[in-house]
Amino acid sequence: MKDIFLLFLKMFFDFTGIGDRFSFVTEYEIIILPIIFGTSLVLGFYFFRFYQSILFFCAYVYACAMVLPKIMNWQSTVAVFSVSGVFLAFLFYKCNRSGSMILCGCISGLIAYSFIPHIIPAVIFAILGIVLTFFFPVHGVCVFTSLFGGLGISSLLGFPFYVGLIAGILFAIFQIWVTKDQNIFDKKYPAAIQEALDRKKRKKVAA
Repeated sequence: MKDIFLLFLKMFFDFTGIGDRFSFVTEYEIIILPIIFGTSLVLGFYFFRFYQSILFFCAYVYACAMVLPKIMNWQSTVAVFSVSGVFLAFLFYKCNRSGSMILCGCISGLIAYSFIPHIIPAVIFAILGIVLTFFFPVHGVCVFTSLFGGLGISSLLGFPFYVGLIAGILFAIFQIWVTKDQNIFDKKYPAAIQEALDRKKRKKVAA
């Protein structure tokens, strides 16, 4: 997981013309990566909006780096994606449902790619991640961020993948438990399931 994550990060740095900055990441990866993986493992639900903003910013910068150099110089391109990218990323921070679906889809695809390095399984699992998070946003965010953090920490420490998988599952359960009173998403479940749960709760109160 660590190597795949760094690979995609290096591709982004190289494509956007700031590849020389990637040495900073590799030099301080012993500090940077544990922070990223650790917060994702334990507190992923509370950081997911920050993660989705960073993801959107990177995607926006990538798109600008592809299109804008054809119509302006590189300095102007950097100025455009730096200012507008930060502003748009801040707006995207508020997009809880759509942002969480994209984030979890990317994490699901990344995890699949780390096990099966082919694009088709990655796309399939990314779609599954998006669908799961669409119907179960709280559980989707908790599960995928915890798995990402657990697998990342285990690869960083040189542990077998199943150690990271177990850690991810355990902390996903922990995150789901501590977020039972969350107010970021209006609905935790699809309407039919929510209605059944409300009906069961009303019966308990009546009894």
